Amino acid sequence: LDIKARVDAGERLSETDIAHLKEVMADAENIKRFVDKRPDLQPLYMRAIGLYQEITEKALENEQKD
Repeated sequence: LDIKARVDAGERLSETDIAHLKEVMADAENIKRFVDKRPDLQPLYMRAIGLYQEITEKALENEQKD
C-alpha cells in the first residue's frame, strides 16, 4: 500500500520497488494452487493481484509523463 500511495502521488517506482513487486507476483503464482483449494482466501488473493495491477498501471502512467 505504501508503494501504491507513492505512485498515486506521481512518483516513479524505484529499483527496490520493482524487485519487491516481482517477488510478490512470484509468490502469488506459487500459492495460487493453495488458494484455489480455499475459496475463503480467494477474495484476498484477487485483491492482492488487483493491487499489483493498479500499481503497475499507475507507475507506467508516471513514467510516460516525463
